[in-house]
Amino acid sequence: MKMKLKEDKILNEKSRELFIKYKYPKNAIEYVSINFESQETVDRDYEGNWYYYYK
Repeated sequence: MKMKLKEDKILNEKSRELFIKYKYPKNAIEYVSINFESQETVDRDYEGNWYYYYK
């Protein structure tokens, strides 16, 4: 399911539209990555810490 969400073209397009709408720097948008993970995985593998997950 995570890969399906990550590869969803419509979801990605809508996300990019929101970045533009809310004036995120246009030259930085291409470097934004959106990840999907369950709280269960973060709890188990990263001591419940989202910072460690993204680090």
